[in-house]
Amino acid sequence: MGSPYKFTDEFRKNAVAYFFAHKGELTQVQMALNLGVSKSAFEKWIKNPAYGGGNADALALDEPGPGDLEAENKRLKAENARLKEEREILKKAAAFFAKEEAGQRK
Repeated sequence: MGSPYKFTDEFRKNAVAYFFAHKGELTQVQMALNLGVSKSAFEKWIKNPAYGGGNADALALDEPGPGDLEAENKRLKAENARLKEEREILKKAAAFFAKEEAGQRK
């Protein structure tokens, strides 16, 4: 089943140029919606050297979604809490050993 829309090569080249011009500002989904194309078609154009794409290092095809960011935020908060707890334990241990060492010097 073919696409109901036919896009010219010039349009595809302009779409790829749009991607690279606004890569840090918008997600690929937003760009595809702005252009009126599907995300999968847009990704194919970006990967295609014929349209000025093909730079795999510059592509951000696996952009994190809101759920990914929430999970990462939750993980980082848990790690931060654990590290704070470890720091408090180390402070208490350092104080204990400093006190013991000071007692031995007398």
